[in-house]
Amino acid sequence: VKVLVEEKRCGSGRSKRHRIANTQEMESCLQAQVVAPPDLQSEQDYKLLTNGSLRSSWLQRRSKEGTHVDVRIVENEVNIKLIQRKRRSCLLCVSLILHELQLEILHANGANIGEHNFFMFNTKIFEGSCEYA
Repeated sequence: VKVLVEEKRCGSGRSKRHRIANTQEMESCLQAQVVAPPDLQSEQDYKLLTNGSLRSSWLQRRSKEGTHVDVRIVENEVNIKLIQRKRRSCLLCVSLILHELQLEILHANGANIGEHNFFMFNTKIFEGSCEYA
């Protein structure tokens, strides 16, 4: 999330689909994988994504321990999906990052399924904040 917001702040993240520059900190613990958007339902959806009227970013990362993070930014909304094995909770770390980035939590959801914890956060970027680029 920090990498995406930092790129949006600098203005280099204005492209529709772009690769995220890996920082040494993220590179050491996570393996980056930039993924294309899901199947588009029609030509109009594709045109909406490519003509500049819709700003969006999508990033997926997976750690060596099996933690999976999926971040999607569309206009001023950020959707974060976090899946991890039941070892230790990272909710405190996530809440601190969301607070640091000044993201307003619209909806939060969590579940335990088998050996995994699932967390989903829908947040909003305020227009006046420095992260809104």
